[in-house]
Amino acid sequence: MGRRKRRGVATANLDDVARRAGVSKMTVSRVVRGGADVSETTREHVLQHIRALRYSPSMPARQLTAGGELTIGLIYGPEVAAELAPVLIAAQGATERLAVRILPLPSGKAPIRFNPVYKRLDAAIVLASTCNAARSLLGQIDIPHILVADASRDGNSVGIDESAAFCEMTRKLLALGHRSLAFVGSESSGSCPRRKGFQIAIAEQAPRVTADFSVSNGRSFVAHLRACEQLLANKPGITALVAGDDLVAAAAVSAAERIGLDVPQQLSVVGFGDTHLALRTSPELTTVRLPVGAMTLHALERIAATVRGKTVATGPTVMPFEIVWRDSAARSPVRQAALRTRELPELLIETAV
Repeated sequence: MGRRKRRGVATANLDDVARRAGVSKMTVSRVVRGGADVSETTREHVLQHIRALRYSPSMPARQLTAGGELTIGLIYGPEVAAELAPVLIAAQGATERLAVRILPLPSGKAPIRFNPVYKRLDAAIVLASTCNAARSLLGQIDIPHILVADASRDGNSVGIDESAAFCEMTRKLLALGHRSLAFVGSESSGSCPRRKGFQIAIAEQAPRVTADFSVSNGRSFVAHLRACEQLLANKPGITALVAGDDLVAAAAVSAAERIGLDVPQQLSVVGFGDTHLALRTSPELTTVRLPVGAMTLHALERIAATVRGKTVATGPTVMPFEIVWRDSAARSPVRQAALRTRELPELLIETAV
């Protein structure tokens, strides 16, 4: 990017300041706009180089500080494309109030910053369903942004505590009498906080509980189906399967059906996300529901305030989650048998009378 021309004289731009100061463009932008999330040492260091280069913010930048309309990109990967509708509805409902314009921007094979639309953005909301997807997307952008994903990690993000959600879900299954459980994750969700939450709950009941772990080597339904079939065939004693997301959970239900296991009488299956698949699977999935609309609105308000130089909280914002209990999970087969055994003497007494 070339320098701006002013009356025939080359003037410094944001890139020049960032290069000379040895910081990112985002940091320079925050200093220019008076953002609170910059240390005083860094702020003074950047200001010294701004003065030395005689850098003057462009008119659009001054307008943003004054409260002009912002263009916010909604950057997302293919794994969340099917669940974009509630995000867009929440974002569009706040555009007039916040004086922002929303531009959806899907990621592709080429880095996002090479997309012509990206050059029009003042900031971005990054949607990611897993920690691996988040790392991939964040590595492609260099403008002010906020991540809508797991909020148990450090950083500028809004979301739920995924580790806590999976820990609570697993505890509920243990309370239902399940003592042989398995966690199945996709390539992207297998090593995230979701598995960590599962492990925490299992450790609380050790050594009375056994647990298995499996990672599906792929992102497709078929890949997940094969992984679940192999796990259930090799570990026939499993009575509860905790899936890293709803797609894996739907595949687990199909795998159980193919090998003759009844869900939930012989195998309980739970997922994550409460996506469209949760209600299309038979039986319907027990899963973790995210407050998608509230998360999106909070992220939009926060990033708009940040770009305009207002004082905002930094770090992760943790929002509440909800476990939606449906027909894919029930008491363990052993617990059900024990209950039937206790009921049998009463039945015999009534028959004899």
